[in-house]
Amino acid sequence: MNYPLPSWTLPVYNSERVLHLIALNFRLVAFTPQFQRFLSGPLLHLVQNNINAKTGFGENTTSVTPSEFPFMHDYRRKMIMFSGHDSNMASLMTTLGVYEDIRPPFASALLLELHKDTNTGNYYLEVNSQ
Repeated sequence: MNYPLPSWTLPVYNSERVLHLIALNFRLVAFTPQFQRFLSGPLLHLVQNNINAKTGFGENTTSVTPSEFPFMHDYRRKMIMFSGHDSNMASLMTTLGVYEDIRPPFASALLLELHKDTNTGNYYLEVNSQ
């Protein structure tokens, strides 16, 4: 709804103590490997399947049907975008080991880019956040 906070809340809400608690909450949600698999596993599974299909390595073990996600089965695509909330981003970043205890800002992005080294022919995944 984008309503501004009342002025009396600003000293409390913007304090270092509260910002630290918010960041801690985001980290604790995906603290254990089991929670990381539960929260980020399905998305990373789709990413892994697309990487395997694009590179020709591994086994494409997708459990979704073409009628559910038709775009997931067109491996000619150069880019696939997903959207989510700050809590989704923090969970995924924690799982990938790149979360820095800062709440992901509104309209932020996490980019997973597949690259191929032209000298060796090896593939690698680059993780960037904006």
